[in-house]
Amino acid sequence: MAEGSSEELASMTVAELKQLCRDAGLKVSGRKQELIDRLNPTDVSDDADALILDDDDTDTVTPEVQETVPAIDESDVLEAEILEADILEADILEADIIEVEEVFTPEPISPFDAAAQVTRSTHNILTRPSTLAVLMVLILLAGGGYWYYTTRLDPFIAEPMTYGDRMDFSINSGSMDIEGEEMVRALDDATGGALQDVCTEMHISFAGVGHVAVTRGTSSQLIDGSDTNLIGTVKAQGPYGRTFLSIEQELEHSLSATFSGKTLGPLDKCTTSFEQSGYAFDQTSTTWTEVTGKTLLRSDTEVTLERDDVINRNRAVSYGLPTDSLTEYLPELLLPLKPVELHTLFGNALLKPGNTGTHDGWEWTVGDVIPTSGNLGLNVYVKHTDVEQCLGHAQMTLHVVPNSPWPVMQQVDMKIEKPRHDSPTCGALTELVLDQAFPDGALKLRYTMTRTTHSEGTGLIDWGAGYGGRPRTGDDVPTPSEAWGQEGLHMPDNASTGETSRGWMLEAGVQCIITNAAEASEAATALGNSGYVWMAHDERGQGAPQWNISWVDANGAGWVIVERTNIDGTCQVVTKDGYDSNDTPDFKREGIPETLSIGEVEQRLTDENRYPVLASEILTSGELRNDVSIGYRLQVPPDSGDVFDFSSLFDDFQEGGVAVTGDREWESDGFSHTLTYAIDAEHARMVGWTVSSSNS
Repeated sequence: MAEGSSEELASMTVAELKQLCRDAGLKVSGRKQELIDRLNPTDVSDDADALILDDDDTDTVTPEVQETVPAIDESDVLEAEILEADILEADILEADIIEVEEVFTPEPISPFDAAAQVTRSTHNILTRPSTLAVLMVLILLAGGGYWYYTTRLDPFIAEPMTYGDRMDFSINSGSMDIEGEEMVRALDDATGGALQDVCTEMHISFAGVGHVAVTRGTSSQLIDGSDTNLIGTVKAQGPYGRTFLSIEQELEHSLSATFSGKTLGPLDKCTTSFEQSGYAFDQTSTTWTEVTGKTLLRSDTEVTLERDDVINRNRAVSYGLPTDSLTEYLPELLLPLKPVELHTLFGNALLKPGNTGTHDGWEWTVGDVIPTSGNLGLNVYVKHTDVEQCLGHAQMTLHVVPNSPWPVMQQVDMKIEKPRHDSPTCGALTELVLDQAFPDGALKLRYTMTRTTHSEGTGLIDWGAGYGGRPRTGDDVPTPSEAWGQEGLHMPDNASTGETSRGWMLEAGVQCIITNAAEASEAATALGNSGYVWMAHDERGQGAPQWNISWVDANGAGWVIVERTNIDGTCQVVTKDGYDSNDTPDFKREGIPETLSIGEVEQRLTDENRYPVLASEILTSGELRNDVSIGYRLQVPPDSGDVFDFSSLFDDFQEGGVAVTGDREWESDGFSHTLTYAIDAEHARMVGWTVSSSNS
């Protein structure tokens, strides 16, 4: 019966010994020494027998039965490789508890006898020293294994968005601090004057709920019906009024807020403290991103602030950013203000503890595996390096999980403060841009966003896919032809009857200044000595046609309002004044770009098919309303004598920009409304518009 010497058998593994027993038709249960003794019975020792007897219950008599050993598929035997490894060959893990015993047919017994037998067997098993030891080891292993399993998260790639994705979230511990008079006034303007009594500082605490969602469009939204791979996209108009296929997303907040800060007290000093609760803050923002170029076409945001039936509403529509704009070089500071799109931030980077990466100035580091929202996730730390260098800080902590395009938790801590020009870490261009774009003061934002529900959409977004009917670069984009910066006095109007319903062009308004030089001597002298008009607006709605004209030359700047007094062109100077040194714009003819005429831009502005939402507010019968102004504003880089002139470092910034702008004020439904708009004068590219409304 022996299969080899004891020495040879002792050198084998348990798995090998069991296979020899199986080949010999012997039992395969038992410890290693039992298997060796079974294969080589002449070497069985008395000590071994004693050990076996000691482990068994001496009061139990095992009846002799006819053993029937059926053929057992090896896959059914619980001989896991992990238990056959050399490291786990200790006798304690070779217990019968993990073996499949021989099958036999017992004699029938009564239920009472069966119950007693089960009780005795259970007691015997649980009181065996070896069995208890095995159970303790298995418990420890199982516990450790469970811990390892539940804290183990395979590396993953951030989930891209799909059509129909939606996440609902709650916001708590939210706060916004506004410091500095200019910063407070900027916020006041943005809220339609809701904070007109506030000075110096403002604190806002808020909490509430919101959601972010991706629209799933239907086949009716396709430009070309054959592009079935893009079902889910929606039509959207871009800055030139052309139609593209886009991804539509909606972000909504519904918050309660408490305001506190300072107001003017005695002697008009900012000394009086206040606190007002009970404000309802609602925001809805919709964006359209072109599917092929993945560029922002348009965003439409409406913010409502309400308390005690006093409502202030502000709506802003913008059309992305032109690729040659200064603002292209600004840090992407809007990222913390909404749930982060994880695939945009991380791309296809593998997310696992210790991995790092960057995106648009945002630097991220993956931390530990953590339990979150009933799942395992990763702690990710994000910061904006450019902001930390010269503006303050912008930091986020994100909890990300597989199969979610947004974080399940997002903590934001951001402080934006206008930089000093002598900051050693700020880039020159960043300083230049932010000096013009940011008011003095500081803005702090903190909040925690937590996911409450998530609905998965269907249909992966095919970013970069082309489609039929997509406008080509340059299609329907006019070319500027007016080089008035060389020696012209102003941006040409030259509006024909087909372009405008206005009866008094800018050319006539400027000529009125020259004709009435005695009443507007400073302006007339400047325009006669290389000066030019840097801003002008047709102030219609004042009864007689008027132009508000701002001029500048090397010696200073000022403004004049002229009015047509008769249909034959007779005019007069209504009023005039000069700008103080702080408000005087830079004088730089070489910074004036070529433009279209005001009339050409107006013709595109009044095309109801290009900007239908704006058209409903400023047009009547296809023409500008009488209470809608139109004009332009020139912004040039700093003069060459300015110590902070960086334009020579960047060829793209040698020229400034000209925007055709206008506004409208009106009353309706118990609200006062103010609308402003801006459209690029070089190619008639829409910048956007805002509408502020209040019933106060």
